[in-house]
Amino acid sequence: MQVDNSPVTVSTEKPLFFFSDAHIHTRTTRDEAEKQDALVAFLRAIKAEAGGVFVVGDLFDFWFEYGAVVPRHGTRVMVALAELVDAGIPVICLGGNHDWWLGKALTEEYGVYVRRRPLWVRAQEKTLFVAHGDGLSGPDRYYRLVRAVLHNRISEAAFRVLHPSCGAVLANLASRTRSNREYCDTVQAQITPVFRAAVPEVFARGASIAVFGHVHTVRLELVDNNVLAVLGDWINLRSYGELREGAFRIRTW
Repeated sequence: MQVDNSPVTVSTEKPLFFFSDAHIHTRTTRDEAEKQDALVAFLRAIKAEAGGVFVVGDLFDFWFEYGAVVPRHGTRVMVALAELVDAGIPVICLGGNHDWWLGKALTEEYGVYVRRRPLWVRAQEKTLFVAHGDGLSGPDRYYRLVRAVLHNRISEAAFRVLHPSCGAVLANLASRTRSNREYCDTVQAQITPVFRAAVPEVFARGASIAVFGHVHTVRLELVDNNVLAVLGDWINLRSYGELREGAFRIRTW
């Protein structure tokens, strides 16, 4: 498991907020517009008290930057994130399996820090491990192959040669998120691989809270007196995590 070993230190006692799996695409349906509007309302509501915001992967259903050309979807959400940045609130966005190719545009245009690897966060006298989790859940060989291709620099360079419209078509064909709930049949089938693959190592290395997205299911429980938090998603659940006064909770907007 490749991890960003340069810890992010958030020196504030204000609450930190975590959400994942918004899977934003074009506002062509009522459900998509409502989802984006709810996210914008949430981001503006926490502006007065947030000490930091972490987007734990798959903010977009697809994202790729062709130099000066970027996808047009998600502008309203990005403006809301930029408003947080302008207010002095750090916003960190992890690449997920759908938007692994996040690039410089989010940082240069909106001030959002982009991280492609899981990271360590130190805040409120706690050490958190934060990861999207797609490399940990599911034994599917096809998915492992797709993930290996996505994480390859040669694949990224080859994709850049395509016209943006062609790239968007391929991304839509590859995405299976439009049907919303399609990952696993049971909660246990979703969460167990995260337990087995990551949690013992993460807690052994000093984390007291492990935060994951990806599986579109909420789970918050103790594992050997440490906290495992699975955030759910913004598509169906409108769920998010909150670290306040050293205690991690999952809430619903």
